[in-house]
Amino acid sequence: MSVGSDYATAHGVKVGDVLTVVFKGGKPAKLRVAAITSDQANVDKGAMYTNVTTAARYLPADRMPHSLLLLAGAEDGRETQAYQALKDALAPYPQYKVSNQADYKEELRDQVGQLLNIVYGLSPWRSSSRSSAS
Repeated sequence: MSVGSDYATAHGVKVGDVLTVVFKGGKPAKLRVAAITSDQANVDKGAMYTNVTTAARYLPADRMPHSLLLLAGAEDGRETQAYQALKDALAPYPQYKVSNQADYKEELRDQVGQLLNIVYGLSPWRSSSRSSAS
């Protein structure tokens, strides 16, 4: 499992420690801390993670969360091959999207660009400068 850095600091938790975790609607488990994640991020600050196999071991099937996002790693130097293999394997399933870090960064840039275009389009100085020029 992983824990956030704030939690780790507050509770003196280190990588390799074993924590007792109680899954809501499931059984308690003793899980080893494999990573401490930064709480500097805005998206998942304080989140704790485990893998799907572990969750399935301690949760009844009807309590398993739906997978919305799956993160994977590849051996050093094999990232391109792993990315292409996933894209090829999931090609028959258009409901799934495979992205690497470059794809994800581009999506974020596009979203920020769209937001800036909306702000620009709605800003009063833009429309007033256009109407005064006519």
